[in-house]
Amino acid sequence: MEFSRRIRLNKTTVFLIVLVFLALVMVYLLMGGGDKYNDHDIKISQLLAASIHLAEKAGQEIVEIRKSKSLQETSKLKEGLAGKEIVTLGDQKSHNIITRGLKEVWPTLRTKSEEKTQSDHDKGRAFRPLLKHPEITAKIQQRNEKVNSDDIAVWIDPLDATKEYTEGGTNPELLKYVTVMVCITVSDEPIASVIHQPFVKDTNGRQGITYWAWVDHGVSPNLEGIKSSPNTNTIRVISSRSHSGDVIKVANSALSDSGNKVEHIVAAGAGYKTLQVALQKADLYLHTTPIKKWDICAGDALIYTLDGVMTTRKGHFITYDPDVDAKQI
Repeated sequence: MEFSRRIRLNKTTVFLIVLVFLALVMVYLLMGGGDKYNDHDIKISQLLAASIHLAEKAGQEIVEIRKSKSLQETSKLKEGLAGKEIVTLGDQKSHNIITRGLKEVWPTLRTKSEEKTQSDHDKGRAFRPLLKHPEITAKIQQRNEKVNSDDIAVWIDPLDATKEYTEGGTNPELLKYVTVMVCITVSDEPIASVIHQPFVKDTNGRQGITYWAWVDHGVSPNLEGIKSSPNTNTIRVISSRSHSGDVIKVANSALSDSGNKVEHIVAAGAGYKTLQVALQKADLYLHTTPIKKWDICAGDALIYTLDGVMTTRKGHFITYDPDVDAKQI
């Protein structure tokens, strides 16, 4: 005996099937599936987009850990420096989110991070970032450079201003100094970066503000149209609240002789201080004690994109060779 069956799909069912299919295609394209992965060929636009998404994801984790009050503070020796420094669960989680997320897409990509991956914080699937971002897409205008992966490195400061992060439970005002920073270098030169402030709200009241820059391409919309500071004889110098060194002496000596007044601003975090210069809230960021390159790489790319410059005290440009120690400068 033979049986025949007819499957009838009503219009609603067909519509839902098509809708699900289109949604899957959209997710595939957003994840960069439309581009065949090439281990030796990386699109900077995709790497920058991924860095933005990962920095924001890491920022969310940092905020949640701060809310939980379970920071799991430990101390580590300062690499190449005397003394110890604090490291928290927020530092480590942020590091893992960013480094694992990048390696999920580009397994051979070289990364240089302030923290090191620890297996006990490395559980579960890695967060796979999106490889497109609407702000970047609007900027590239067909100039989507591909670069050999051997020439690329990503410098990461997963949580800048850790001291203020730990103190933020009793003094929330300090949390504005916390940033997550990602910097893309090509042939040891910074060409794109992300600086994310996880605890600062944007103009619409949303948690977290992200700034990004790409040399010769543009900056995030929140860095556009910023008015230059009034042309006065006062130079605003921003420096560290905890590593001031001889900043006041150096600044006064170098700037006062020309008839300028020097206004000193103290703040925490290299990322935050660089942003104050970019946002025209300070004219000069001066640091006179040793500092690591992952602290300044993102700010270097940002300032250069805005036609500024970051140099050593001797006026030399800073290079970022990932195969060399991230030694202080």
